[in-house]
Amino acid sequence: MANTVNVTTENTFDEWRIKTNEIGTGVGDLDALTVANTGATGVVTSLAALLDAIESNDTDIATNVTNIATNVTNIATNTAAIAAIDTSGITTNATNIGTIGSLATAATNLTAAVNELHGEINTNTTNIAAIAHGIDDVIVDGTSGTGQTIYIDTDVPGGGDGANGDMWFEY
Repeated sequence: MANTVNVTTENTFDEWRIKTNEIGTGVGDLDALTVANTGATGVVTSLAALLDAIESNDTDIATNVTNIATNVTNIATNTAAIAAIDTSGITTNATNIGTIGSLATAATNLTAAVNELHGEINTNTTNIAAIAHGIDDVIVDGTSGTGQTIYIDTDVPGGGDGANGDMWFEY
């Protein structure tokens, strides 16, 4: 049976007092109700504030559950996408690049090897220019000059071409 306190017109003042005290005991210390801990100062408004907080938490929990479900779906999608990545190109590239240790340079990586060879090419260009310094003229495809000549042409020498120690290269 429900524990209710009911004051009737047949109760004496002392019975009314006792029942009112029972209600006060059941309600609790009203001084403990503060805006800081319930958002209200009365029993009814405190209960309403607590109900609002519970409903707000329910909404937050539902939103969090939805977000978790979305995150689980995204994780599954991303895991599948990662598994589907074709890594065969990486193996092919590694094969095409070759073994760094097999470089015929003092370099230990491709950038340093290219820079080393670039320096050697520049040195070779300078050396070739110094050797070519004694050549008076280079004839390419019919352009003529005087002095010792190197001929580079697609056809055979004509007339006096190739005489007097000149060099002839045909391609």
